[in-house]
Amino acid sequence: MRRSDPEFEARQDAELRAVALPEGLLRRLRQIALADDAGLDEAVRHVRLPAGLTDRLRRSLLVDDEALDAAIRGIPTPVGVAGRLRRVPKNWIRLARLTEWATAASLLIAIGASYLGAMIAFLWTTYPPADVARPNLASSTVQFLGPSDSSAAVLATTILPDDEALIGGTATGTRVPLLELDPVQFGGSRTAPLAAVNRLFDPSRIGTAADPWLDTTLYRWGVFGAHAPFDDESELKKVAAFVPRGVRAPMVPGYPRAFESKYGVHPFVSPESYSELRISVVPLGIDASSYELTRRYLEDGELPPRDKLRTEEFLAAVDYEFPRPKDKAMGLHIAGGPAPFTPGVVLMQVGVQAREIRDDRRPPIHLTLAVDTSASMRWGGRLAMIRRALTELGGRLGPEDRISLVEFSEDAELTVDTAGAENLDYLMAGVAALRPKTSTNVGAGLSLAYAVAGRPVGRRETARHVVLLTDGLAELSRGETDRIEARLAEAADGGVTLNVLDLAPEKEFGLPDPQLAGFSQAGGGGVHRAASADQIGWVLREIITGKSQRVAAEARLEVSFNPKVVLAYRLIGHEPNVTTARPEADFYSGQSATAVYEVQLKPGATGEVATAEVTWRDAQGDHHDRASRKIHSNQFSPMLLDAPLSLQAAAVVVETAKVLRRSPFTPEWPKPASLARVLKLAEELDPQLAQRPTFVEFISMVKQAEKVKSY
Repeated sequence: MRRSDPEFEARQDAELRAVALPEGLLRRLRQIALADDAGLDEAVRHVRLPAGLTDRLRRSLLVDDEALDAAIRGIPTPVGVAGRLRRVPKNWIRLARLTEWATAASLLIAIGASYLGAMIAFLWTTYPPADVARPNLASSTVQFLGPSDSSAAVLATTILPDDEALIGGTATGTRVPLLELDPVQFGGSRTAPLAAVNRLFDPSRIGTAADPWLDTTLYRWGVFGAHAPFDDESELKKVAAFVPRGVRAPMVPGYPRAFESKYGVHPFVSPESYSELRISVVPLGIDASSYELTRRYLEDGELPPRDKLRTEEFLAAVDYEFPRPKDKAMGLHIAGGPAPFTPGVVLMQVGVQAREIRDDRRPPIHLTLAVDTSASMRWGGRLAMIRRALTELGGRLGPEDRISLVEFSEDAELTVDTAGAENLDYLMAGVAALRPKTSTNVGAGLSLAYAVAGRPVGRRETARHVVLLTDGLAELSRGETDRIEARLAEAADGGVTLNVLDLAPEKEFGLPDPQLAGFSQAGGGGVHRAASADQIGWVLREIITGKSQRVAAEARLEVSFNPKVVLAYRLIGHEPNVTTARPEADFYSGQSATAVYEVQLKPGATGEVATAEVTWRDAQGDHHDRASRKIHSNQFSPMLLDAPLSLQAAAVVVETAKVLRRSPFTPEWPKPASLARVLKLAEELDPQLAQRPTFVEFISMVKQAEKVKSY
């Protein structure tokens, strides 16, 4: 039957109207309308549909949307359906909005709480709360660490009045002794310390400087704030300062530059191939910074990167105890022997030694060291250099010499009080306790140092010096700088001088820090630069003895190889970086330097192997001088154990550096080189090496390096 037949559709409509509803269906529909939808579905499910209705519905789906809309437009909507449809979406919209607002509020609370917690933690760490509230008061903490077997530790806090009270002349304040004081230091009375502290506020006592915290210098200097709080943001302990290093290869054809570029070490070269290769110039101004850097890495349980290991600086870390020259300022020492792990290769050592300046009779001295312990002093291990220098200086004190140690960062503390040669353990304990802390307060450090230096010490007239050791200061205001310089000039008139030891890296054009230069000039002293423990020691010895420790200027070492005997040679270490080192260097009292070569001799050739020559100007720069030594093939010891002790020690150092740097010249056959083989070699050498402190320290470093992981 066709879909458009009107008779068929009329007949279907009549059948629908004639459908007999089940008995009671209308009554049930009225009841179910008030019930749930499930009951209505169950009732309608049993109604019989007229025949053909299903086919008609299928055909209706094919009608267009407009016909379908017209067909259902006249159907009445059941009562209550429209209201229910309005209520349902309204309820869902309200619930969705409540959910969104709750989520937003939760996120806001969580973010705010996290931010507030982070700010509280930051402020707590940066500005720790004081134990006692001190409004309008200046606090000065002084700590005394006496010998453990002779006196008790003293820790006292003096709360100073503000400037207005000082100006008015009626100084009042609170003195709080925190720990028990040694009665021996205060006339045998346990009540004497409090009386002594009270004397600080007695106008008649001004200027007597009986005790470090009683000196009115603390009044006159005033209160200074800490500077450069950014010092403690970075860990600078393992950072090595960039300095020019190495020897640039000569510009001659045939030099194996590709090998040097690939492996980063000097190759073997033949002295008979080009005349330029017969002479080797060795830089002498070498410190042990790479060795010190390795020790700092080992403290954290790892080895440094290979590119930070410098063989020549490892060699500079050991004292080879070359003979001291007697008739000249400089002397040479040459030794030769077999390379321990490389058959057919011999080692040749060239040592340069400066003469020792003897300490003449001099008046006693009181040296007060103001050591910067801000966080930036971690850079390059500067505090470690200071510790090593002061350890060596302690053995040079006279019977009446005294050293005091003041450390300062944000506050200042007296760590060592007038230590002498008789209680070096006390001095060394204070030196070993130096640790980097936070920011820099140079005003507090200098004021306390001058308070200590101003006291009378000893029975004879004692020279008094303050030495400021720092790596640079933050820019102070003009008012603060003027106030500090005025106090320094005042103290210089009273016989206390200031010398500044600048530990910062070399600045452009070599000019000193303007602030440090101004301080030293006002204090009647000078500015000195130091980049190693040895240089710090020489400066301190100059201050103590009052005379320069330089014995030679612009020293230069050249080694000439004989092409008739030498097949090839290579300089160990001194590989260049971006820039090359200056070959000339000044030498100071007792300073030494060493160069080591690996040499291949021609089979059956005998005779002169090489000639070493060192030239220099005298300390005053008036005239030039020179010294030279030759080494013959028969001077090379057949066994390393028979070689001079200096060469035995150098061989251990060289092999250690080669293993750590994974040098291509480290032998792999018959056994691969390792730190364990190096330690075994050290045990087989002359037992006298175990009596040399620097060599023992080096072996201890090797043992530690063998146990840690690679970088």
